[in-house]
Amino acid sequence: MKKAVLIVLPIIFTAQACNLFSLSGEGSGSRGVFVSTDGADSWEERDIVSDKDSLKNAEISGIFIEQNNPKNLLAATLNKGLYASDSKAEAWVPLLPGFAAYDAFINPFDSQEIFAGGSKNKLAVVFKSGDRGGTWAQIYNQPSGEAAVTALAFDRNAPNILFAGLSTGAVIKSMNNGETWNIAAVLTDRVVRIIVVPDSARTIYVLTRTKGIQRSVDGGATWDSVPAGFGASQFNDLIIPSGQPQTLYLATATGLQRSRDGGSNWTEIDLPTTPRINNITAIAVNPQNVNQIFAAIRFNVYRSDDGGVTWRTHALPTGRRIYDLAIDPSEPNRVYAGVR
Repeated sequence: MKKAVLIVLPIIFTAQACNLFSLSGEGSGSRGVFVSTDGADSWEERDIVSDKDSLKNAEISGIFIEQNNPKNLLAATLNKGLYASDSKAEAWVPLLPGFAAYDAFINPFDSQEIFAGGSKNKLAVVFKSGDRGGTWAQIYNQPSGEAAVTALAFDRNAPNILFAGLSTGAVIKSMNNGETWNIAAVLTDRVVRIIVVPDSARTIYVLTRTKGIQRSVDGGATWDSVPAGFGASQFNDLIIPSGQPQTLYLATATGLQRSRDGGSNWTEIDLPTTPRINNITAIAVNPQNVNQIFAAIRFNVYRSDDGGVTWRTHALPTGRRIYDLAIDPSEPNRVYAGVR
């Protein structure tokens, strides 16, 4: 599975500037990217692209913030491809159109490299740009069968190691920056999230849609199930807060859970909701204050400043569902919400 299909695009995301399984939220109003600059108390749409294009109707599947330069963002959309901003979402440019984008990231070790995963012509694909979005190469494609690359991850300790998770449940791994790939796991359930634990390169967590968490402690050679979810039938998000490699937050269709020992034991975090409306679709933790937690339920963002003991809530100016939350590491009061 080597490089194939070179795609040259007219728009370049410079270092200075910048569907197949759609689960669109019910309700009315704008989709796209929303931004809060006051810690989720108030929200505004940030959807400007050009006179003829916007993200107002974009089905956002993921928002990525470049850690070394947080003004630069990527927005993966299921219906419009990959977009980029070099102005903290004040304006956007189309970076890679023509496919359903599920996940993307900028290589923290080489800011010229951008990776994007998704589905093109109903086939699972991974794209890579080595010149900040000027040209793209398709570095992985599934030859047949309807599928998508639904999650991407990189190893912060070994920049050449990449992981991709597919809607089929396969997890593939590259040891050479995407040049070649091999199977790391076959989980038979759609992959939602992959996390390579910082400072522990051999520990990897994979969240799947209906079966929960799988964990490898040997770099992906073997896997075991992590008992979590308390009977949940759908798993939506999994994160590890910055600087806390043993702490995990798990968002499910029936609530929010936390483990402080790497997934061995879990406790439920109560939010001020009714049992009927407790489907948490996205979570985030302030990288400068691990006691500040954000959780999304439908078009509402819940915020706790005391580790989940008490919560405040504010609604976005839309009736659509939030599917991703991201916090600016240099300006933690700036929170991004991806809506579809």
